[in-house]
Amino acid sequence: MAAQLNYYNTMKDEIDSQVTKGDASGIWKTFEGYSKIVSSGVSGYSRDAQTLEAQLHLLWYILMQGTRNTEPESLGHYHMVHTILYMRELGTISQEAVVEEVSTPGKKLWTDLPYLIDDIEIAWRQSNTNPMQTRNFVAFLAKMLAVGIEENDLAELARESLYGATQEEASRLSRIDNLHIALTWFTYASDKITTISCRSLYGMSPGGWLALQEKLAGLAAGNDGEVAFLALEVYLKLYECAWRT
Repeated sequence: MAAQLNYYNTMKDEIDSQVTKGDASGIWKTFEGYSKIVSSGVSGYSRDAQTLEAQLHLLWYILMQGTRNTEPESLGHYHMVHTILYMRELGTISQEAVVEEVSTPGKKLWTDLPYLIDDIEIAWRQSNTNPMQTRNFVAFLAKMLAVGIEENDLAELARESLYGATQEEASRLSRIDNLHIALTWFTYASDKITTISCRSLYGMSPGGWLALQEKLAGLAAGNDGEVAFLALEVYLKLYECAWRT
């Protein structure tokens, strides 16, 4: 087990090194390659739950480092979302159908994507103060939300972002950065945010939409030009979603 832990730590160091070098293409290719290793290994033999869990956490670590450090409109960013969707929809990223039936405690591979949302939420709570990395990460979460991956949990994070855009004192980022992040959610997942708000407790109630609109309207009427402009953009997006609900 010690040797395995050393291997996982070495892999994380390699990923961090790629981030430092700005090698975004290397990260998403590493994610694709390691996901195939995990999948093919599981389909080939039974492995203990502890080893499998460690491998999955490492896989999601690679994914999140990749999405944080890759431009949202780049091929690599979309490719990582596509790979996750492929895992979830087809049950496997290899040709072995048996992978879908391999289980880790309470979860099925790959249709349940074990530990992914847990690791996302940890990363979300521990998000750094780099605005661009945070925006890239949110774009990835919004793309996953848009295609229905972990949608209730991600809708909750979207709601947190929208409220956070009006509460600078509660954030590690500036109000301008938070407004940009709110726009990112709408850019990639506005329809899904609207749909979930109509049918789920994970969305916003009509009263919640109105209260948030009032706060944004106040910011849009303020004297800070950039904040006012961004607040107006978010307000209009929110108004469009509220009208559709």
